[in-house]
Amino acid sequence: MPAAEHDVTELVEAMAWWRADLPRARTLLADAATAALIAGKGGDDLVQLALIDEAASRFDVDTLIDRAAIDAGIAEAVHADLDPVVTRRLCRLVLCDQLSPRELTRWAHSRYHHDSGDQAIDLLAVLDDEYDDIAEVDGELAPLVAEIRRIATRILARSD
Repeated sequence: MPAAEHDVTELVEAMAWWRADLPRARTLLADAATAALIAGKGGDDLVQLALIDEAASRFDVDTLIDRAAIDAGIAEAVHADLDPVVTRRLCRLVLCDQLSPRELTRWAHSRYHHDSGDQAIDLLAVLDDEYDDIAEVDGELAPLVAEIRRIATRILARSD
């Protein structure tokens, strides 16, 4: 993937992360906006997003995201269903050991329960239940972790 395309993808992911109200979203937004600016994307609103103030209200940040998305030429992507974008990022984080497999299963289970309409994501919710069952009997987690990583790999393979 060319660097400029990667920076735009990173910005869409950061905006999706923000809208999903996940940890470190504000920092991720600022970093992604900065990378997009360095890659030659944007305008004044993207600059403001790169310089986002910790005290800015959620409403103000949402409004700025909409304007910055227009600046960066990604408005359509930002107004699409962002759940798949968040799911792919979470899977990548698991595979890079920046997020625990349990955090991925918890997110899938809490977000979708067992009704996402996607077999792989529903399986992550089932595996979250299995984590609880294994923990109760002090069982071996390695096979479960391997299965979660396999599913994350499958989700990424079909999405790129």
